[in-house]
Amino acid sequence: MAGLFVLVVLVVLPCLPRAYADNALAESEKSSLDDPSIENPDRPPVIDDRPGVFNMTARQALKAIEEVNNGSVDCKTMLAERSLKLLYFKYENSVYTDQANVAIRSANLVSDLIPSGSAKSLNLTGESVLREHKQVLYSIVRNNLETDPLIVGSAIIFDNNSYINYSFYAPYAYRNTNDSFIKVTDLSATWSYLHEAFVKLMRMKSSNRSFPTRSTYFYPRSLNDKGVTLTHRFVESIDGLWSRPYFECSTLRAWVITYTSPILGNWNKNGPVSFM
Repeated sequence: MAGLFVLVVLVVLPCLPRAYADNALAESEKSSLDDPSIENPDRPPVIDDRPGVFNMTARQALKAIEEVNNGSVDCKTMLAERSLKLLYFKYENSVYTDQANVAIRSANLVSDLIPSGSAKSLNLTGESVLREHKQVLYSIVRNNLETDPLIVGSAIIFDNNSYINYSFYAPYAYRNTNDSFIKVTDLSATWSYLHEAFVKLMRMKSSNRSFPTRSTYFYPRSLNDKGVTLTHRFVESIDGLWSRPYFECSTLRAWVITYTSPILGNWNKNGPVSFM
């Protein structure tokens, strides 16, 4: 059964307007070419190539920002209509590489905790730790906020009918701009995320995509145990995608940009490891 979907982090934008340009994240994963434990297929970076997504002029963007700053944007109406105050341009997000890496590391950690990850080769018994201990998921998203003040939201989004008896499930941690308390909730209780255009885009871009693999050797604890070589798939920065800037109306009341990273695996430890 398909399981996890994507992991996202929301980064608050310090101010708008500011200079914007094409995303040009440093390709740090090129260092893996010198690592014999990694097999990295050649693949292009994920891009948002939907027609019309970057057709806003600077004048139009400034007008949208002014409407928000003047308080003429009604958040209650926007939430009721599922509308979004969105800026249709490519934001210069290369300065947020560290924040994107938080999402990548968390996505790879969750991928490894799925039964098709380390649990498969280590022959661990019993139910998956993520199903027996939901607090692990909430701890991951909460810690993402604790490690970086620029990260104002983090979510692990599950696919439809994939987590225990829930139709949807999305552990989410966030903080408001006017207080320092971190809140944790199930985002799926108020957001039908699978119908969002950006989530659909990430699903389409990640399906049937080749991901790199890494081989890791687990040394035995005693001489009577056998060592295990684990080969698992993981994601890199070119596999994730930054959203366009948007005004987050539900909790933050701030302009944010979201980085989304796919999670790989299968709830069936004998099933194929692929994007979910």
